[in-house]
Amino acid sequence: MAAAMKYACDHIDENMPRVAAMRDRLIEGLSKIPHSAVNG
Repeated sequence: MAAAMKYACDHIDENMPRVAAMRDRLIEGLSKIPHSAVNG
């Protein structure tokens, strides 16, 4: 578990654009669901 955390921390700058794109895609898809709201 510690090795996975170290890897994630060491590569956070590389992963941020991909993770942000996934977040934006998820929010966009969820916002299309009738009577739904994104909270947070």
